[in-house]
Amino acid sequence: LDLTLYKSLKRVHINRFAFTTTSGFVAEDLPFLQTIEIGDYTFSGSEKAEFLVRRCNALSLLSIGKRSFTHTKRLTVVENPCLESIEIGRANALNR
Repeated sequence: LDLTLYKSLKRVHINRFAFTTTSGFVAEDLPFLQTIEIGDYTFSGSEKAEFLVRRCNALSLLSIGKRSFTHTKRLTVVENPCLESIEIGRANALNR
C-alpha cells in the first residue's frame, strides 16, 4: 500500500484484519499527514514486506496494533521531525 501520491492526506486509519495479503506500507513525503493508526492483525501476510514512514513533516502519532506486520522484513521510520509518539502492539489498538 503506497500512499506517496496522496500529498494532501492528513490521517490514515486502517481497521484490524485489513490488508492481510498486501506486501507493504509506504508513507513518504506527505507534508500534511498527522496520524497513522493501524489496527491489530494487519499487513501480516508477506515475508518480504517492508514498512516505511519517511519525511512526513507533520506526523505526530504512529500507532500499530498487535500482531501487525509480523512478517515484515524491515520497519523504517525516519526524518519525521514532529513525531512524538510511536505505539507498537498496544493492547486494544483500534479494536472498533
